[in-house]
Amino acid sequence: MYHDLAGIEEAGTPARMPQIMKPALRKHAPELFETQLLANAANIGQQILGDDCITEVQHAILKLSGGPETPWHQDAAYMGGVCVFRTFTFWVPLQPATVDNGCMQFVPGSHRSGTFEHQSMNNDPRIHALELTPEEKSKVVEPVACPLPAGGATLHDAYTLHYTGPNDTEDDRRA
Repeated sequence: MYHDLAGIEEAGTPARMPQIMKPALRKHAPELFETQLLANAANIGQQILGDDCITEVQHAILKLSGGPETPWHQDAAYMGGVCVFRTFTFWVPLQPATVDNGCMQFVPGSHRSGTFEHQSMNNDPRIHALELTPEEKSKVVEPVACPLPAGGATLHDAYTLHYTGPNDTEDDRRA
């Protein structure tokens, strides 16, 4: 499924942060299942979670030049606040990820705090993206930016607070 993570998806409204959900399963890029990246992710996942670990290619995101931030959130919030299974995310940029084009940022130790309260981005229910409520944003303390080369990766728990800044460069950034 294609949707605009940060936009309202109304006719005539340009996309702000387009993404494709499950691109390998939806015939957009089935070759993703054959990559060394996915093999490495599956191997790491099995080392952490055991042999019954399931590896999926969940989404491909395009952060457009001049595009918005992805607000502070936890992936668990997209699962109703409770992960039925132990879940973590590999994030892999396809171009170098810098602070200027929106690399990942994390709050160390936040995965130990349970689920924070979230709302729709800008408190607009037409927007898919979730963000911490204003009260919860005060818990974003000492974030750590993680610039990466193309093909590098971060790994975070579904309860880890994370964010990517706006893309203030002239080039789009894919992940």
